[in-house]
Amino acid sequence: MNTKKLTSNVDVYATLLDILELGRGHKSPRVSGKYGTSFFRDISTKRTWDDLKIQDIYCACASFVETNFTDSAIIDSISKWVVDEINTVLLNVSHLCIELRLGKINKAWRSVNNKALEAGEEDVKHSSKKDFIIQFNVSPSYAEFEATVRYFASENKFMILGIILRTNAFKGQSDCVSHLKNGVVLERYCFCH
Repeated sequence: MNTKKLTSNVDVYATLLDILELGRGHKSPRVSGKYGTSFFRDISTKRTWDDLKIQDIYCACASFVETNFTDSAIIDSISKWVVDEINTVLLNVSHLCIELRLGKINKAWRSVNNKALEAGEEDVKHSSKKDFIIQFNVSPSYAEFEATVRYFASENKFMILGIILRTNAFKGQSDCVSHLKNGVVLERYCFCH
């Protein structure tokens, strides 16, 4: 019934709710809407990722390919901008945390549209928005981060998609902020004086 249709984990959730409802004596599937659509119901063939309210970075219609230009100007600009964003998060605790500086860019990927890729095209070069995944470290903490960033070429602006991930351990580096109200967030980024 629902083969070759766009489905996601929210539909699995809706299906599990339906199973619970059927177990309570309901005779037909009831779950549809806010938490996806149960697999026991017909899912529209016209459904899109926007209908599911799933962020672009999780869309199966896009892939990321590793760039061979980790020293390019755009990758460098994005990485420096992300470090500035981290320092902005730390602004209110700058008396406790050292300002971070971009260290080394380890890897970078750029988004490509799978349909264009299958056709042998690279639409990213002509797109007004480009998504990048950047892995880098900072000094003086040697903290390693990964960020997914959307670049709006026409405006020369950036936007973080999701959160900036800390990818290595930080135990002992950020103890000075662990007791604060938002310490869980600050601990990922702070390198104490």
